[in-house]
Amino acid sequence: MVYRIQPLQPLTCQKKQSIWPKKIMLKNRVSKGRLIRRDILSSNAGEEYPLHIDILTGNPPYVRRCDFNRDVKPSVRLFEPKLALVGELECYQDLVDHWLSKTDSFFYEIGDTDQFDYVERRIKDDFKLRQIWSIGLKYDSNGKPRVVYGFKNTSKGGILLQILPSFGTIMHLATALNKQEAYSKQK
Repeated sequence: MVYRIQPLQPLTCQKKQSIWPKKIMLKNRVSKGRLIRRDILSSNAGEEYPLHIDILTGNPPYVRRCDFNRDVKPSVRLFEPKLALVGELECYQDLVDHWLSKTDSFFYEIGDTDQFDYVERRIKDDFKLRQIWSIGLKYDSNGKPRVVYGFKNTSKGGILLQILPSFGTIMHLATALNKQEAYSKQK
């Protein structure tokens, strides 16, 4: 058996970084940013929120009821709240009906292309929305649809048009490590 010795990779030792958004904002002295946590499905959440939102993000429950037992790992089914995992199109409907008028851009996690198709169809079927919104779909490193995103075709939203192509693939850590191992074995 022949083993190849891989060249050393540079290693940067840094103090453990917080991924808590508020701490990041404080560390970077972002004074204008504001993180707001809301129940977006409460009866009038969109109407009661008067402020403009630059970027709306969401990780709604996106596993369909019919796919829950088949597609979700037992460890997740047993220990994660079903309410956080199982949903149909209600969050995506709420996004279009109540939140698009209050934001310049959105990023929502999805579990299949039906959820993307729903958002796309709702925007394209509305004359006003289709004039001002561009939407797209990002896949993860396993080739599964993972994010529906949209931005207004304005100067502010246009910045995202320049940024999004450089996002590349949404990579899961395990997949990234497997690809790195496979690459090392090929050499």
